[in-house]
Amino acid sequence: GVFFSISWLSWSAGPARLACSRARSDRGSHSLGNSPQMLDFRDLVPASLIAQAEDVFVLLLEIFVGLASFTACLVAVDKLYLYYSTCFFKIMSIINPKKWEPTLRYPHRFKRSYVLPRVMIQLPMFNETHVAARVIDYSCRIEYPRDRFEVQVLDDSTDPETRAVVDVAIAGWREQGIVINAIRRTNRQGYKAGAMHEVHDAIQAEFIAIFDADFLPEPDFLMRAMPYFQDKQVGFVQGRWTYLNADESLFCRYQEICLNAHIKCEQYARFSTGNFFNFNGTGGIWRKACMSDAGGWNARTLVEDMDLSLRAFLRGWQFVWVYDVECPNEIPSDYKAYRKQQRRWSCGPMQLWAAARQTVSESSLPMLHKAYLNIFFFGVRMLATNVISFTFYSVLVPALLLQYVQETEVEETHHRFMPWWAIVWLPMLVTFTTMAFSPNSFHYMILYVMYENAMSILKLGASLEGLLGLEGSMTWTVTQKLGASAARNFDLSKILKQMSFFGKEMVVGIGLIGAAFYGYSIGTSWVFTLYFATQGFIFVIFSVSLVEAFNLQPPPEWQLLGLPNPADALPPALESSESKPLAKKSKKKRKKSKKVTYERVHDDDDDDDDDDDDD
Repeated sequence: GVFFSISWLSWSAGPARLACSRARSDRGSHSLGNSPQMLDFRDLVPASLIAQAEDVFVLLLEIFVGLASFTACLVAVDKLYLYYSTCFFKIMSIINPKKWEPTLRYPHRFKRSYVLPRVMIQLPMFNETHVAARVIDYSCRIEYPRDRFEVQVLDDSTDPETRAVVDVAIAGWREQGIVINAIRRTNRQGYKAGAMHEVHDAIQAEFIAIFDADFLPEPDFLMRAMPYFQDKQVGFVQGRWTYLNADESLFCRYQEICLNAHIKCEQYARFSTGNFFNFNGTGGIWRKACMSDAGGWNARTLVEDMDLSLRAFLRGWQFVWVYDVECPNEIPSDYKAYRKQQRRWSCGPMQLWAAARQTVSESSLPMLHKAYLNIFFFGVRMLATNVISFTFYSVLVPALLLQYVQETEVEETHHRFMPWWAIVWLPMLVTFTTMAFSPNSFHYMILYVMYENAMSILKLGASLEGLLGLEGSMTWTVTQKLGASAARNFDLSKILKQMSFFGKEMVVGIGLIGAAFYGYSIGTSWVFTLYFATQGFIFVIFSVSLVEAFNLQPPPEWQLLGLPNPADALPPALESSESKPLAKKSKKKRKKSKKVTYERVHDDDDDDDDDDDDD
């Protein structure tokens, strides 16, 4: 109510409109008096008509600014609510973990009588030559009894080289006794969702773990995540993403900041408060019965993971998000690949909202859950955030500042006209809450804001495309990954040859740079002039796809010291020449291991206090 009242006052100031119009008229007549020979269009149009047109224009600006301010408040309320919820549960979990730790609502250790179920590792991929063998190797090394473990590679690749890489990796693991198969289709109908849907009914395993090709699951992933499924209402368990190449460039650092805010804050807060949160598409385990009950994979949107999660949630299934179950992955270092990913992530939720809005409203969920889903999860988080980032901060704010900041004679009027709290202080507060989950990147806060604004035009277009169901909105593009070592091979000539041009970003960039020069010429505050120039330059860099080459990130420590790249080295679990079933590990090794395995949990089950400390 307070936010709404403030935003209402920000555009309902009638005297501000009249004062600004009189100031412009006085300034115009004064300049005409100084330059009598200059021909002005005001001489050809009646003064009363010009004044009316200016009043209408100012009124429309006030209305748009008021609506934008109110929408910005909704975005801030959602962000601050999630941040507050995260802080509250984190602090209370330290004080009283048994009562407030969300994961302790579910069994987090295997019971003595529990028989480990059969699990299938599913690896969907498409023409991902550089990382295909790596994800197969990591998946086959996961610790789990081999008689209840199998790997399925859903290889839709059309590239012969990728197929050959996959075949060689599969053959090597078959020789070591791993049950692993490749499923290849004659068409890519439904893309990733279509591939997983076609094989779903034939799967005999009770649980399905899914990893995209750029993920590197830890050896103990299954043994740390599977205990939660002892609760029969748990539909999926989502692990926490971590990033292999966050320090590769400023562009990768920006992505890490965005993903940390989503993974560490949004997902955790929604899980802790009992609200809906979606499966992230990879790095988690599904109960097959839950998937079947919800209708299985569906290719009606570009976010098949969110679609299945929502249908399962409406059916009453519960989901678990676990901070301690880490799943490393690779951030896309190529800007064009990242654009495709963000288009899919922005367009897909709007497609789902349009398709499921009525279903959510008619479901048996409590009214507050329905309101949260329709208003905040989809309306605010998935749509309004993109609208505000571009239209408000990249269009309306420059127009307002350049039009009124220089009129010092009515400074009090300008402060009434321009909602500084919405332009400066509220975005700053939201940005601080975002950066709180990437403390090592706090000094990149300003660049993060400018990068986010530069991406907003793409996200806004994709969101509207998905919401309106425009032609081409169902185009699926795979986010290509180069592998940690290949991505670090910086070649400027190669980057220049692969440079692409994006017109929308270029137009906005030139417009902002032009606004900076115009503001400087009329005496606008240097702060705004510098902001417009810098933001315009960032837009131009994005428009020619050179953002990954524009890098102020210092080289990593291993490179400065001339050491081998640690990302190229396999973890200890992958250095041995053969895979050993979990059951064959010696007791001596189990006692020294820091990872919690099935036998260790089984042996220590009677000592509840010790187990709680370990967890």
